[in-house]
Parts: sequence; structure tokens; C-alpha cells
Amino acid sequence: MLPTGCESIDSLLGGGLVSKRINQVYGSSGTGKTNLCLQVLINAVKSGRKVAFVDTEGGFSRRRLDQLTGERSDDFLNEVYLFRVTDFSEQNEVIDDLENVDVNLIIVDSLTSLYRPELSEGDFRETNRELGRQIKVLGRLAESKEIPVLVTNQVYSDFNSEDGGVIPVGGDILKYGSKVIVQLEKDGGDRRCVLRKHLFKKEGESALFRIEHTGLKPVEGYDGF
Repeated sequence: MLPTGCESIDSLLGGGLVSKRINQVYGSSGTGKTNLCLQVLINAVKSGRKVAFVDTEGGFSRRRLDQLTGERSDDFLNEVYLFRVTDFSEQNEVIDDLENVDVNLIIVDSLTSLYRPELSEGDFRETNRELGRQIKVLGRLAESKEIPVLVTNQVYSDFNSEDGGVIPVGGDILKYGSKVIVQLEKDGGDRRCVLRKHLFKKEGESALFRIEHTGLKPVEGYDGF
């Protein structure tokens, strides 16, 4: 287990991210996906781990990292392999190359932002095969390196869904490849983390947190359901 650093989320997850597995976080824009990734990165480095961070959306912010670490981002970046990718083909190459990087945590934020335009412009069958292959590679790396892999995922609207009108991109490809899945959603000024899939925890349970200047903080007095 790798704690995220937010007490309410860690309690929901039974201690944190599950090692040797893919942990997926999905949600609409502004629900806290990248903030959670950065906080997990910080917590990992504090525990002596090296991190590979694949940034496909340009969301990795040095300024935000300074806020979260108290202007100590350099100390943390020394332990991070940062990969900025701009198209789906490059994403393929970077994920393949992660096998040669000695790290204790892999973060991909997000796995589907470059997949979506590729899906609409190219051969959708081939694009889906490539996404499925990336998931298999990440799953294999999680097992062989005995580390957690954290991926974020985008959503699209479907008001007939049970998940608040949104469905994660990638469908069954990501659903079956991810052993832990949580949904982030807005709840007034706070955020709610809902457990959608887990190896040993009850699905549907949730936790509240808020995004503050110094990181993700639990909402006091909330015990989930």
C-alpha cells in the first residue's frame, strides 16, 4: 500500500494505492485528479520512492508543486522522471520505455486525453488495441516491479448512467485492466471520492475531501456511507 496523504481517501482505500496493480481515478474536469496525483507523488518521495510521472495534459505544475511542498519542489523533482507527451504515438513509446526506468511508482495523468482525439481521427479498432496494449504493459510493470500504478481517466456525459451522469472513457478496456477504480466528483465546495471497484473493499462507499492551498484535506465529521 502507498498512502495518498489524504486521510479520508486512504481510509476509503483501506490504506492507500494497491501495489502490483493499476489504480484508476476518473472524474470530470476540476474534481481534483491532478492534485491527487501530485499529492501521491509527494507522499511517495517522502517515503524514499522514485516516481515516473507521464504528463499528457500539461497539468504538471511546478508552481502547484511548490505550494504543496512549501517551496521545496526541487527536492522532490530530483526523485522524479517527468515525461511530457503530446500525441498518442509518443505515449505508446514512453509507456514502453518505463520498463527501463528504475522507479517505485508510475503515474499517468491522463491515460485517455490523447486517446480520445486519436479515436475520432484514426482507425478506432487499432486505437483501442493500442490502449489495451498500454494497459497490459502498465499492469505488467506494476507486477514485475511490485509497485502501484496510478492512472487518471477522463469522462463523457451519459445521463442514463448510475455514476452521476458521467462514464469513464475507455470502457471495458480500462475497467478490466484496473483493479482499483475511484470516481471523483464535486460536492458543493468539496470533492467526493467514490469507490467503484476494489480488491477487498465494498463498492459504493465514499469519502469527502477538499482541495486546499497545501493539498487535499479530509472533511471533518464525514464518515462515508
